[in-house]
Amino acid sequence: MVFSRGYRAWLLFVLVLTNAMTLADRQGIAVAAQAIKFDLKFTDAEMGVILGLGFAIFYALLGLPLARMAEHLSRTRIVAGSLAIFGAMVALCASAMSFWRLLLFRVGVGIGDAGFGPPVASLIGDHYPMEKRASAMSIIWLGAPIGVVGGSYFGGWMVEHASWRTAFVVIGAAGLVVAVLAYLTLREPAR
Repeated sequence: MVFSRGYRAWLLFVLVLTNAMTLADRQGIAVAAQAIKFDLKFTDAEMGVILGLGFAIFYALLGLPLARMAEHLSRTRIVAGSLAIFGAMVALCASAMSFWRLLLFRVGVGIGDAGFGPPVASLIGDHYPMEKRASAMSIIWLGAPIGVVGGSYFGGWMVEHASWRTAFVVIGAAGLVVAVLAYLTLREPAR
């Protein structure tokens, strides 16, 4: 199956958005940390677990099984499904009223976020010739600074003018919209 330049550009655009969403969340929670700590009366240690370990351990542990799944299942569906889990869990963070509940939702965010890297690298390998893959991956990773700036600026603005909960709802909803977009428009290439 040969994909047009237009489709490949669309693929990159959706993957940049996906990458931006995941980084916007990480920056958004960092910006909201003091508001969360104050509102829910968390200790510094509890915030450290939520900001670091709760997300990172499952993010790191699930990378290998998700890479294995990407070898046998639809990579576009893994990306879309992972982003849907990510968006739902980020939005659910807004409902947290306790340390354990927020930690559980952050673990869910890490699980959803883990489904991005392995299938994306594999998709790029099938969509682009070897000499263009590095450029394609570089474009996808432009989503990182976009997400960092967006999560920092807009997350901070929402925390200041609305609440930390609103910031999570907005980022989560945006993640769900991008997940639907990925599900409906990305196509799995022949292996």
